[in-house]
Amino acid sequence: MTTRSEREKAQKLNEQHQVILSQLLREEANKHCADCEAKGPRWASWNLGVFMLYRCAGIHRNLGVHISRVKSVNLDQWTPEQIQYTHSMVDMSNRRAKLLYEAHLPETFKRSQTDQYPSCPLVRVVIILLSLKSISRLDSSWKQQIAEAALEEQPPQAVEVFIRDKYERKKYYDKEALAAATVSVTRSSFYMFVLASQSM
Repeated sequence: MTTRSEREKAQKLNEQHQVILSQLLREEANKHCADCEAKGPRWASWNLGVFMLYRCAGIHRNLGVHISRVKSVNLDQWTPEQIQYTHSMVDMSNRRAKLLYEAHLPETFKRSQTDQYPSCPLVRVVIILLSLKSISRLDSSWKQQIAEAALEEQPPQAVEVFIRDKYERKKYYDKEALAAATVSVTRSSFYMFVLASQSM
């Protein structure tokens, strides 16, 4: 059983981690999913150091924890190790991960997105229903919930193949490409400074 002071300390540490993750999500490259490039990622693979959308996070979970370890940016508790892992959220980010995992991605490669017009018949029916005038007066958030639920029915085959090629098979991987993009001051030391200054 944890004491009150231990709980308060853990809460404060989690708040510090949330500050770091929020700052990272404000970086331009992290405003889009590392895999499908759609806006607004709220999930992350902490051992790969990338931010992603919910649907891509589900594919990452299917890769297994030996490849990708997924957490919610907002809903889960983060440990210092997860923030400062070898390919951590702080050191990697979507921009640097792209240099590493997409170094040999063909220039003509057309990235499949999770929010493209779906091919699943059920999803098409729901989209048509949502566009009808008879339900156009419905609350837009309700429409969004229906659309998201319908998209869950669509198997993200093209996105899954790409994610598996990228992280599991390392089809486009080049570890030398990342070394060429070194930064003079490491981001991890900056964020460790942020943590230290907030704990004072």
